[in-house]
Amino acid sequence: MLEAMASGLPVIAPAEGGQIDHIIHGKTGLLFDSDDVEALVAAVRYLLKHDEVREQMEYASLKHLSNITWSNIFEKLMVDYEQTIQNGPIIHQREQSHQHPIIKPE
Repeated sequence: MLEAMASGLPVIAPAEGGQIDHIIHGKTGLLFDSDDVEALVAAVRYLLKHDEVREQMEYASLKHLSNITWSNIFEKLMVDYEQTIQNGPIIHQREQSHQHPIIKPE
């Protein structure tokens, strides 16, 4: 996913897992409910029909990734580990903090 974004491709991905840390729905890509195949189809159709939106997402993806380094990734990982050690798993906190509007079929 990061490689696609670094290549200037807008990403369509399920709204779960690590990609929600990098995909800003509607800006750097589109997120959909992983149980909803029609939402995936709608997202693909949307990008195919809207060249200007797709081009804006390409630019935004490249800009977003220009701020990400291995050092930044490692620092964030260490903070997550430290919080987990101190407070227990943080999975629920992260999921709640990443509430995205999910694309729905038209």
